[in-house]
Amino acid sequence: MLVKTNSQTYSEKLLRLSDLAGVPVKATPHRTLNLSKGVIRCAELKHASEEEIISELANQGVVDCFNIKVKGQDGVRRKSNT
Repeated sequence: MLVKTNSQTYSEKLLRLSDLAGVPVKATPHRTLNLSKGVIRCAELKHASEEEIISELANQGVVDCFNIKVKGQDGVRRKSNT
């Protein structure tokens, strides 16, 4: 059974369930449905490290980032602002 909640509080309560209407249950987070991906564009990000970006956004739940690199006219790949 897949259960979707609107808040982290409800998710935490569901994960603590051991029975539902007298039936033993084990609740676990879904492997792939519990994440969001997005694209951020900002000129200042061109000079920030991935570690710095993750650290600054950790309080919003960010755990990973990837900086898109573009090939310049000289053929060298450089960080973009995306």
